[in-house]
Amino acid sequence: MGKTLITSGTIVTAADTYKADVLVDGEKVAMIGKSLKVAGAKRIDATG
Repeated sequence: MGKTLITSGTIVTAADTYKADVLVDGEKVAMIGKSLKVAGAKRIDATG
């Protein structure tokens, strides 16, 4: 499996809700942040 970058999603934690990108590498969340740039990753727009 490759890398997938989900952009502009809504992240919900026990303390907060915010917009961010999520990088999934294989079957694991590798990184959460704003305006992530990942070469070669499949992109999914989650703005809904």
